[in-house]
Amino acid sequence: MLDDKTFWHPAFRNAVQLDLEEYGDGLEYQEEKPLTTEPLRMDLLIIKKAPGVIVTKSIGRIFQKHNIWEYKSPQDHISIFDYHKVLAYARLYMALEKILSRNDITVTIISSRHPRKLLSYLEHNCGFSLERSIHGIVYVHGDTFPVQIINRRRLGKDTLWLQNLSDDLNNEEMWLMAQEMQKVEDQQKALTVIMTLISANPRALEEGSTVTEEQAKEALMSLAEKRGWDTDVLNKGKQQGIQLGMQQGREKEKLEVAKNLLLHMDVQTIAAVTGLSEAVRHLCSHSLRRYCIFRVLWYN
Repeated sequence: MLDDKTFWHPAFRNAVQLDLEEYGDGLEYQEEKPLTTEPLRMDLLIIKKAPGVIVTKSIGRIFQKHNIWEYKSPQDHISIFDYHKVLAYARLYMALEKILSRNDITVTIISSRHPRKLLSYLEHNCGFSLERSIHGIVYVHGDTFPVQIINRRRLGKDTLWLQNLSDDLNNEEMWLMAQEMQKVEDQQKALTVIMTLISANPRALEEGSTVTEEQAKEALMSLAEKRGWDTDVLNKGKQQGIQLGMQQGREKEKLEVAKNLLLHMDVQTIAAVTGLSEAVRHLCSHSLRRYCIFRVLWYN
């Protein structure tokens, strides 16, 4: 489970943008949009820059000109009061930005839990009609603005980044996201999400991985080819690493060398070269899967 010192919201904002990456410059993202001079901010504001931009992905089908997002981290939930707060944000934003039509604004609230009490309240107390989709999205009809409430866990495969923004991923899901990182253009956003997932899912990175060393090498070589790197450098890296490792004298320097050598060498060779067998084992104690993921990340 992710500790309180790691922040979910930066990863959330990047995950949304990665899932909507195919729409390119058609969407503008304003993170932590301030509503007043006081610290009152939306989690994310997505603006359609042109009327012709049609978002067909499940999370963006209701998009209008201004789209307000509220995000709840995996251990949090959407309360009735959270709902009213976000709708208040939307009304305040409409007034401050002098937006005349309420149909130009949508509200999205996303969490990892099914908000049963909230949905019952909206339907029975407020008299709103609810439309449930197969992708874990509930559309609320009858409020001031079009609203969608998203259960992240039930999202479809067209939004893998948001769907996997979780603290309970398994080995295969972690490896899937490491592979997905190679497919996106904005590597910095992907890195932010992946590092959050690594921090949040230590159990998924423990012993018992089914990923082979060959798969790790293939992932690294694939990334190298995509980035236009000289793959000969990877093949030469082992011998260069041995020479570099032998040149280092102090323990701290050797440990740093060991971290870098993980890109090119197996654990046994690193231990032999640096003389840091226990330290190297500690570095690699979170299994081959973490080893694979960090190879991809470090070589980016």
